[in-house]
Amino acid sequence: MACSEEKKAQAVAALLAGVTVGEVSQRYGIPKATVSRFKSGIAEYLEKHATQDQRNRIGEMLLSLLKANMQGLGSIAENATTTEVLAGQDVRAWVALYGAIGDLTVRLLYVAMEAGIFPEWNKMERFGPSGPSTRSEISA
Repeated sequence: MACSEEKKAQAVAALLAGVTVGEVSQRYGIPKATVSRFKSGIAEYLEKHATQDQRNRIGEMLLSLLKANMQGLGSIAENATTTEVLAGQDVRAWVALYGAIGDLTVRLLYVAMEAGIFPEWNKMERFGPSGPSTRSEISA
């Protein structure tokens, strides 16, 4: 089943934003296998369809979003155990929010690396999906 270039661009944009393959498939009515192919070809797609300026802007927006997510996670972690917060909030809501932001942040990092948006991050790939296994690998 072929889809329009516009729908493909929307799906790729959603994948770049960290939306899962399943969610993109449902949202745009594109088979999961096709969305998976889009995801695996993001770097090639960007190279073919986006100018260097557009790729730079995507990178800048992504960095801005990642920074905001990391700051939000830090703020939640710092404030989640204060007496005022614990007295007035449902701790489960804090945990859910922290988990959702953390999950999105990791997905964005993964997609950025996979898409080659930040080529200087390629050296991080050697750690694999589970990250470095020892402290010495981090400083290597």
